[in-house]
Amino acid sequence: MAQNSFKKGEIIFKQGQSVCGLYILMKGSVEQIFGSTRVVLGPGSCIGLSDAFHETYYGTYRALEECMVTPISYSNPEDFNRIFDEMPVYIFGFAKGALRQCRTFFKIYMESRYLAEDFY
Repeated sequence: MAQNSFKKGEIIFKQGQSVCGLYILMKGSVEQIFGSTRVVLGPGSCIGLSDAFHETYYGTYRALEECMVTPISYSNPEDFNRIFDEMPVYIFGFAKGALRQCRTFFKIYMESRYLAEDFY
């Protein structure tokens, strides 16, 4: 598959933009911004994965350094069946990326919960 690159500071996807696909981050790091929450994605992460089943991107994704990515185009969730049929190795990559991102967001949730409990 072809690869694309993004320069440091370049916006990859912007919050509110129509979902057009996602990228597998091959090299570099990307900041995922949801309101005041910032999450750093590293190599092996799926940029746009948490937005995959929505019409628009919930967050903004910005390159923290020069990045190399592999694009995965889709127009609806059923396209993942085609992607996985064509490249079965992506099943493991997507699952690993999803679990890593879930762990990160769960950690953010727990930290916020503890802060709220302390405040209360």
